[in-house]
Amino acid sequence: MNNRRPRLAYPFTILTQPNTVRLVAGEDYRYTLTGVGLERWLPDLLGLCTGKDTLAALVGSLSEEQRRPAREVIERLYGERVLVDGPVVAAH
Repeated sequence: MNNRRPRLAYPFTILTQPNTVRLVAGEDYRYTLTGVGLERWLPDLLGLCTGKDTLAALVGSLSEEQRRPAREVIERLYGERVLVDGPVVAAH
C-alpha cells in the first residue's frame, strides 16, 4: 500500500468544522469524516493527493500521532473510491 500514489477521484470541495471534514462533489458524492482534530491536517493531506507522491511520502510528512489515523482515513477513502491510484505519468 505504501507505493500507491493516491489522488482524489473527483474535484471535491473540502469543507471543515471542528472535528469534521466534508468532501462534496455535486449531489451524488458527499462524504463526512469525523475525528478529534481531523480538520487541522486532513484537508492539507487531501490537497496533496494528486497522484504524484507515494502514500508513504504523504503519510511520512505528518506528525507521528497523525500517521495512524491518516492511514485509516486513506484506507477508508480508497474503499469508498474517493481516492484512486494516480496515473503513472503523474509520478514523473
